[in-house]
Amino acid sequence: SQFNHPHIVNYKHNFIQDDLLFIVMEYCSRGSLRDMIEREDISNFIWKWMVTLTETLKIVHDKKIIHHDIKPDNILLTADRIIKISDFGVANTNSETRAYLSPEAFDREIDSKNDVRVDIYALGVTLLELLTGKNPFEDKNLNEILDIHEKKSFGITKLPNWQQEIILKAISKIPEQR
Repeated sequence: SQFNHPHIVNYKHNFIQDDLLFIVMEYCSRGSLRDMIEREDISNFIWKWMVTLTETLKIVHDKKIIHHDIKPDNILLTADRIIKISDFGVANTNSETRAYLSPEAFDREIDSKNDVRVDIYALGVTLLELLTGKNPFEDKNLNEILDIHEKKSFGITKLPNWQQEIILKAISKIPEQR
């Protein structure tokens, strides 16, 4: 509710009925980025959307909010393909979706709830998924994810070098290199 931004889903209001909380949000008729990946070719939009998402996340981070669950399912599109970040339900917590969880966030000794680099990592994994059609960390446990990082077997070798470099920087196992 703190945002009135064209690339963040607008919060309208909420109400409680039968002990359930209902949140009324802006309607995004094209659904999620995940839906788009599965039903149409989005290759002409990927880079424009990524620039928009990075600029929007910068605004979110400037307000000291870390999303903690950036993934294609939480990025929505309006009828005219305007991309919007949604679902701030776990913002500023250490709760994230495993396949988009930065390696340091697996270590509960490290408090990453206020570290913007976890969102950068998740956005990098999202980009990787958009460009390759696959998330290499999906359905993997911590050791398997760390092994993928050690071997750098992200499935991006067929991408142009400049795209590989962007992904490798964004999903670096070392937060300071993101």
